[in-house]
Amino acid sequence: MVERERTMKCLISLVSLVAVLLVLTPRTAYAYLDPASGSMILQVIVAAVAAGLIMFKAFWHKIRGMFGPRRPEAVDNDEQETDLK
Repeated sequence: MVERERTMKCLISLVSLVAVLLVLTPRTAYAYLDPASGSMILQVIVAAVAAGLIMFKAFWHKIRGMFGPRRPEAVDNDEQETDLK
C-alpha cells in the first residue's frame, strides 16, 4: 500500500511538471484575434463569474437554512378558530 501511494505521488509530480513546462515554454502562435473575438471572450468571462456568484448565493442560502434557526410555522386562521371553540 505504501509503494502504491509513492507511485501515485511520483505520477502526480511528473504530470504537474509536464503541465508547468508546457505552460511556460514559449511558442509562436500564428493567429489573429479581432476585436469581436476579444469582446466575446470578455463576455464569456463576465457570464461565468456572474453564474458562479449566483450559484454560490443559492447554495449559501440552502446551507445557511440547514443550520440557521427554525421559524415557527404559520397557523391557518380557520384552524385556530376551531381550536378555540
